[in-house]
Amino acid sequence: MEVVNSIIKWMIDNKEWVFSGAGIFILTIISTIVFRNNQPSQSQRSGKRSKNYMAGRDMKIGKSDD
Repeated sequence: MEVVNSIIKWMIDNKEWVFSGAGIFILTIISTIVFRNNQPSQSQRSGKRSKNYMAGRDMKIGKSDD
C-alpha cells in the first residue's frame, strides 16, 4: 500500500509533465514494454482445401484409445 501511495504522490507532484504530450509518450512506451508479452505467439497460414490445426499445448487427432 505504501508503494501505491508513493506513486500517487509522485504523479500529483509531477502532473504538469505527466499529462503533457511528453508524459503521455513516455507512459505509452513504458506500458508497451511491460505488456508486450501478452501478444499471441502463434500464427498460421493456410491454403485452399487444407485442414489446419493449431494448439497451444497437446492435441489429439483421430480416435482415442481411452
